[in-house]
Amino acid sequence: LDAIEFNNGFAHSEIFLISYLQPILIEVNPRISGASGTILAMQNIAGNQNQIDVFLNQIFNIQQKLGRKYFVKCLCLYNGGANKMPDLTDTLMGQYGVSHIVQIVPPGALSPGITSDLSSISAYVIIKETCLERLEQNATTIRNLDNSGWVV
Repeated sequence: LDAIEFNNGFAHSEIFLISYLQPILIEVNPRISGASGTILAMQNIAGNQNQIDVFLNQIFNIQQKLGRKYFVKCLCLYNGGANKMPDLTDTLMGQYGVSHIVQIVPPGALSPGITSDLSSISAYVIIKETCLERLEQNATTIRNLDNSGWVV
């Protein structure tokens, strides 16, 4: 950040370590973290400060009111059965602790199925619960639905 004279505000950096002590700079941008806003949403849903809240507090001494505390988890879904992607808002919202959905592959479209490639993510789903065990059970249920291609 010093090399590009970036002194204030958010910065998102990606660096790959190709071998011992050999980093390669991939990206530096003046923005908050990505994942289609799910990182910020997770913090808000969990009842914590997000990056913007911390920035406002540090620069302008603005305190944000924090909400109720929850256990949260973000699931990356891939539509594993390679069936047509359902409308996840209709399918999941209000069930299994789901509180936020970012659907990348539109309803009715085919997605490539499960891979380890982050570019193949069909949707981000944030779930919340007051009980950690129930959060994990709900996460397993949603992953199983996703792995089956949403065959119920």
